[in-house]
Amino acid sequence: MKKKITLNFILVFLVLLTILQAGALWIQLSSKSEGKRRAQNEDASYFKTMLRPEKAVINFSGYDHTLLYDCRDIYDRYRDLIIETLGKTSVEEMILLSTEEYMDLMKKSSIVFQFNDDIEGNIFANFTGLGAVNSQENSQLREIYLSNEEVAISMDEKHYYVNIQGVEGLESEIISLKNTEYDPYLNFKELYDIDKNIYFPARNQFLVDRVFYMSNIDNMNDVYRQNIVERFLSMDIEYVNQITQSEETIYAFGQKYLKFSNDGTIEYVNNEEFSSQNLNLYTSLNTGINFIISILGSAENLRVVGIEKLDEAGNMGYRIFFNYIEDNITVYPHREDKKSYLEVEVYSNHVKSFKQLYRRRVETHSTVEEVQSIMYLDRIVDRNIEKFVPSSNEKSLREILGKITSISTVYIDDMKPGSTALLPALKINYEGRQLYFSLKSGRFLMEI
Repeated sequence: MKKKITLNFILVFLVLLTILQAGALWIQLSSKSEGKRRAQNEDASYFKTMLRPEKAVINFSGYDHTLLYDCRDIYDRYRDLIIETLGKTSVEEMILLSTEEYMDLMKKSSIVFQFNDDIEGNIFANFTGLGAVNSQENSQLREIYLSNEEVAISMDEKHYYVNIQGVEGLESEIISLKNTEYDPYLNFKELYDIDKNIYFPARNQFLVDRVFYMSNIDNMNDVYRQNIVERFLSMDIEYVNQITQSEETIYAFGQKYLKFSNDGTIEYVNNEEFSSQNLNLYTSLNTGINFIISILGSAENLRVVGIEKLDEAGNMGYRIFFNYIEDNITVYPHREDKKSYLEVEVYSNHVKSFKQLYRRRVETHSTVEEVQSIMYLDRIVDRNIEKFVPSSNEKSLREILGKITSISTVYIDDMKPGSTALLPALKINYEGRQLYFSLKSGRFLMEI
């Protein structure tokens, strides 16, 4: 029976109740300012978590390096120093280095944090206040080099000394890592005599965790589904309209709807009127992350993998793409119509839409660390040379290798029904394209 209270009261009450249940906000009625500070601290915490290096290169000496995807703890120890020192640095205080000079630094005991170059612009620099980088319009911070004697940064294809002293105590960190059983890596200079700070395993094998994913949206727990609906629509399920069709189920309230499709897609759309006359990436990303947290409970296992600018009827915003992280390695879905697991359209403080490929890790499978044999990079490229250049524009293997801007180990999810193992793969960024190959066989998998 419909309750005889005003709809506005219901909305206010249920929105608050939903937010509390989702664990998205912590409200202290006794102090509004304290609550605001806490929310700001939470935002900063998530930005620090998500906007971190993809990997770290540990240089022991020439021809002796390793590469760590599990570098959060190391980065956290030096993050504040990086932000504080580089934030005070102007362009005038930086000294331009040649590529040869920069590569010579890799022969010294040092740590190099390498950032995910899928993100356009200078997002990390903007959110952490790196003044020298921010002053270079549309520049992207790619690497931060730290040693006992020097600090350097790499932006786009240029490299700079930062006119500050080196990092005290860094040597003991590197010695500690040297005494572990690390996987050896070599850079392009050592492998191919190409001056690029890109690294590949020196041996044809490496350790990788065996991880399984599955999609089971049809058998989603009813209680969980109800909670998801109420979080998205900010309304008790009792007041939500439900439309069930053969291929999808739609839940609607007001100008918002949520759709569960049998292909494993969850889609939310908010058609309420809004106004966003200016582009504000910080506000939009902040809004998008907080929205995801309110629905999923956390954003720590996500990585931003792409950002597109939007202009819809004079309203400006961003489409932000996220992928999952498993054991510090980014997972990419192998599906033609999707290049990411999560996609959010945000216009400053307004979330227009949200899309998710509903895939989850299968916990019933025990994670097994196994030795994975791999094909060497030059053989992968040589066997797939037509994927890099058309036959009418032949280039030498070395020319192709020289145009690679980065490589990363990733997981590929083939999106098959049932429980499937993620496939370790190599992502190659080549002339603005992203090409993916099986690490074991060198087989071409996909292009984004």
